[in-house]
Amino acid sequence: MRLSELFPDADARRDAARRARTIRARARENDQERGLETLYLAYGLATWRRIPSPPTPNAPVLLYRLTLTQTGARAEDFTLKVGDSPELNQALLHLLETDFNVTVDPDEFLAGADTGSTGGRTALLRRFGEACRNVPDFAITPRVVVGNFSYAKLSLVRDLERAQDAIAAHPLLAAIAGDDSARDELRQRHAAINFGSLPAVPPPEDEFLVLDADSSQSSVIAAAVAGADLVVVGPPGTGKSQTIANLVATLTARGKSVLFVAEKRAAIEAVSKRLTQQNLGDLLFDLHGGSRSRKEMWKDIGHTLASAKDTPEPDAKAGAWRRTPRRSGRRSCRQYDAGGGAGGRRSRPAWGIQRL
Repeated sequence: MRLSELFPDADARRDAARRARTIRARARENDQERGLETLYLAYGLATWRRIPSPPTPNAPVLLYRLTLTQTGARAEDFTLKVGDSPELNQALLHLLETDFNVTVDPDEFLAGADTGSTGGRTALLRRFGEACRNVPDFAITPRVVVGNFSYAKLSLVRDLERAQDAIAAHPLLAAIAGDDSARDELRQRHAAINFGSLPAVPPPEDEFLVLDADSSQSSVIAAAVAGADLVVVGPPGTGKSQTIANLVATLTARGKSVLFVAEKRAAIEAVSKRLTQQNLGDLLFDLHGGSRSRKEMWKDIGHTLASAKDTPEPDAKAGAWRRTPRRSGRRSCRQYDAGGGAGGRRSRPAWGIQRL
């Protein structure tokens, strides 16, 4: 479907194209920076009386994934491709359950429903309104709206609700929340770590850095390996992503797993790119955004397992292969210097500059 078909009037079409460009730009930003697919066509807007006061909400009910493709270099028209299967607005379902004790199972509600015709969608909205009949002044208007709808933070809310006991029992999280006993436990654990004795540069046989690191970056990695809880702060360009990549490689070499969390996609790509360049991309399992299909995830896991199976065991005598290239490199430099490069050491003529 073309946007020009929906808005035959020239002025209305120009205004719709301008709005479509803005919506599409925001959707691309959400996808590239946060890994979120937020572009939807919403069918049906629900309203109800808020307690204790306005404003009156307008929440989409059915959400269809949407693709906006510009036609022409100036993006004066767009092609709209709507997904086949809708989903119920998860944020709306959560609000109805927590505020009004109304529970709607999205899978059961949409199972076998006709979502491809106007009559089928109208029937769905009617059923949803009947399920919410105890909500004050609940009503659904059969409007169609295109926009960016994101309920990514709802997953965090549900995780927190399900993990309340685990969070309360975690000493670090409890200490951050202000629990005195948890703070005492952390102090005792940190007191057992002698930070002054941590080597700024680890010995070659115990060093698993895959990228260059200065003494401050190496000390951060040594503290993390020792079991310290720490916060590392640094301005842009100080090698934070490089340090994270080294930390991932170091902890993985010790049989540990690492969870790297970032709000923006660019931060994850900065670390994954560095590890991939060192042929360590198979260590990573990218879950940013949660928008990947199960088939893609299983494919990545299978590829990683196959690569691990074919990877030879490392030489336990790491010192030999780590130090030999450096010694041979120094010998080559001394031989080159002693021989004057390609033609031996020789004096060079003056530049012809007369000293005044």
